[in-house]
Amino acid sequence: MATSTCYWAREDALTSNEDDLIKNTTLRAIDEAMPIEQERGHLGMSQIGKSDERSLWFKYHWSLPDKPLARVLRIFRVGHILEAEVIDLLRNIPGVTVHEKNPQTGAQFNFSYLGGHFSGSMDGCIVGIPEAPLTWHVLEIKTVSSKRFAVLQKQGVQQWSPEYYGQLQCYMGASGMDRALFVAYNKDNSELYIERVKQEPMFFDAMIARAERLITHSEPPESSYPKREWFEAKFMSEEAQAIYWGDKLPAPNCRNCRFAVARMDLNNGAWWCTLKQSDLSIGSQRVGCNNHNYLPALMPHSTLKDLGSVAARYVTEDNTGFVNGSSLAGQSNG
Repeated sequence: MATSTCYWAREDALTSNEDDLIKNTTLRAIDEAMPIEQERGHLGMSQIGKSDERSLWFKYHWSLPDKPLARVLRIFRVGHILEAEVIDLLRNIPGVTVHEKNPQTGAQFNFSYLGGHFSGSMDGCIVGIPEAPLTWHVLEIKTVSSKRFAVLQKQGVQQWSPEYYGQLQCYMGASGMDRALFVAYNKDNSELYIERVKQEPMFFDAMIARAERLITHSEPPESSYPKREWFEAKFMSEEAQAIYWGDKLPAPNCRNCRFAVARMDLNNGAWWCTLKQSDLSIGSQRVGCNNHNYLPALMPHSTLKDLGSVAARYVTEDNTGFVNGSSLAGQSNG
């Protein structure tokens, strides 16, 4: 009869150096194996309520290089697990019905506007809650730390997070429901916060208008905060901060090229290259091409002097000239 041997080592049998080596190697392997999502192709309803339009513009144009740390990605994974737990808890209430997916399609509830460039997918909808048993509610679930949870209890969701409040309003406007049920799960002690939110007249229309500005404008909005004093910027990498404040160019892609425009006449979030006169797939947008020309508003510490059909000429603050793209026919590059 075959036998197997299990090899193991007690933690106290390892030297500190061996222990550190095992921990560091395994942790690094876990971090490197974490799947990293590509930038979303649309401007999300989950983001549109954010107070600072400048950061929204940069993210939509794939120009703010802040990829989440592996630790942050694990937090997202825990959030999805706890979201399912909250739905199970709600379903335990007699008479409650929760739909996580659209019964008609079997897919997640998704709403799309502005040619597919402004979209959102809600957690679900719920009916039968004791406060209003006959009213369908948009259902949104978030996981938060004890510190943030305590502030939420004092302030309510609208003041606590304009971003989440905007998300609730968008889903109500898009779905036709006029109530939302916001549930926050304290991931430190499993305490729950539940708030019913009413639809605010004209709010959704204002968010659509805001989204259209961010999608179609070729210049980033001004920051909502004094330069260098925005506390959220402290959580960006140094490179992202430099790009946000206009001190550095982002990595090139079609979305920060002056030849690319978002198509509003289709419903698939398509982009169009005015130079090549062709549609741009998501993959080609990320890669870009040799004809890339930065949006003039992104050029740091420079003044636009000439805008040609294939290139642009700039002058820096010390009066040095340079060209972005091929040489301008019949124009000086200096």
